[in-house]
Amino acid sequence: MEIKRFRNNFKVAVKDLEKDFGVTIDLGNIKFSNSEFSGKLNVLNIGENKENIDSDQLKFEAYCLQFGFKKSDYNLNVSINRGVYKLIGFKPNNRKYPCIVEGPQGGKYKVSVNQVKDNLL
Repeated sequence: MEIKRFRNNFKVAVKDLEKDFGVTIDLGNIKFSNSEFSGKLNVLNIGENKENIDSDQLKFEAYCLQFGFKKSDYNLNVSINRGVYKLIGFKPNNRKYPCIVEGPQGGKYKVSVNQVKDNLL
């Protein structure tokens, strides 16, 4: 099975549920074999009246204070390894590299809080 394609189709399929219930739904890490796969379903309650904000920004806002950032820091520019990246989210269970940045080509990378704070543009 094409796990990456399944993950993308799953995200599209749950969009209406997210809107109806005021949550964001993510399929966490997937473990698979030749005959089956399993994954953790993560549901974050974002409340009502958030139609104009994308789900990535809502997840960012839910965790930003935990790592010393503000809600307005979403898409903040950071210079890392001669490239400019945008701060787009967090992996709260990752103690060493909890910040997620997106590169100019769309790739996502995990970095430390200090890497972000020390290299703000």
